[in-house]
Amino acid sequence: MPQTVRLNMKIGSLDLPSVGFAFGVVPSDPSRRRMVRDGQHFAVEIPAVLDILAAIEAGTVPAARARTVLQRAIAVAYDECDGFAHESRADKDTLCQDNQDACPGCTTARADFDAALAASLRHWQLAQRSDEYPFAVGQRGLHTIDCPVTRRYIPEQYNQPVPGTAEYAQELRAVAHSRPHWGEDLYIDVADWAINFRPLTPEDARAWIAERTGPKGGRNYNRCRRCAPTP
Repeated sequence: MPQTVRLNMKIGSLDLPSVGFAFGVVPSDPSRRRMVRDGQHFAVEIPAVLDILAAIEAGTVPAARARTVLQRAIAVAYDECDGFAHESRADKDTLCQDNQDACPGCTTARADFDAALAASLRHWQLAQRSDEYPFAVGQRGLHTIDCPVTRRYIPEQYNQPVPGTAEYAQELRAVAHSRPHWGEDLYIDVADWAINFRPLTPEDARAWIAERTGPKGGRNYNRCRRCAPTP
């Protein structure tokens, strides 16, 4: 976690080249807690601070101007050090609610989130065609599409969050800020809309089994004992 960023600063007539900002080295006292965006976990080299204080005392640099420049420098260092990743969950939610379009977590996760929505919708649509797709694979192995285990997670009626709605923003925030597992089949434990069972044709199921069968016939997958799928 410890990082150092060097920035050139100019406050009025005061030039401060290559000022060192350390991140994750000196923890702040709880009485001075702020968001990371506002300086939490950052430290500034003391000689530069003393030069700024001397300029303020001499009247050549207004204190308000010094504060503004320091805040701008922290903003640059925050991006350099991926400060958002170190915000608390509550602070991430606060920053996101203020402006989700500018939220680094949501911006990074949006493409995967939309892909997960599309995959879940596709899974549900295929599950309605049980004659063509009589099998399904989930996180724990192979089932028939009508297995009680499978049907427990594939609703009869299916609705998804729609982009531009408050529900979409809420679900994107939940996924982006909790850092779920984005795997081959897009398992997202925090979402009701995520359909984690992928329907398969008999040919798909046999290929899936073959890929997970060792050279000596050993199985590297689970076959549901309840529905006993046999592609």
